[in-house]
Amino acid sequence: YINCPMTKEQYDAFVAALLDGEKVDFKDWETNTPYFDGCLPVEVMAERGHETLRHGPMKPVGLTNPHNPTVKPYAIVQLRQDNKLGTLYNIVGFQTKLKHGAQQRVFRTIPGLENAEFARLGGLHRNTFLNSPKLLDAQLRLRAQPRLRFAGQMTGCEGYVESASVGLIAGLCASADMRGAALPPPPATT
Repeated sequence: YINCPMTKEQYDAFVAALLDGEKVDFKDWETNTPYFDGCLPVEVMAERGHETLRHGPMKPVGLTNPHNPTVKPYAIVQLRQDNKLGTLYNIVGFQTKLKHGAQQRVFRTIPGLENAEFARLGGLHRNTFLNSPKLLDAQLRLRAQPRLRFAGQMTGCEGYVESASVGLIAGLCASADMRGAALPPPPATT
């Protein structure tokens, strides 16, 4: 990761530019589709409150400037390497409905990206998942076709660890089935 730290003034200007940026209109079929809270566009997070991004993808926790450890950043934008050569990076947690011109203007306000060349501009992805409580049993089997099991984001969980955990549970349930046993489901609080 490459971290782009921001001062309070830089963060304030970034949020203002984000809120003022021109957005792509939803298509008719998209207008009633709710956002998935784990993948909100950055401008929607900013609309929810000026400090929201600082508690989400721009959270400045655990990062220290080795050149000046006493100065803590107000916010951070993280860049993740996107190819093996290290010539492409993506901005972590920045889905957006901003139009391409607005993206370039707004993202160039991020310290270090003032002269960036953008190989790909952002957008939104849509998470599609099952209505698991209705369609799946406690062993993650499809009620209508019990020979089929589902796991991961398809079941409605969010996050890499959570998706892997549901995959592990599905595998353990399948293994228990093969042995003629039953695996008790995890507690409802998990």
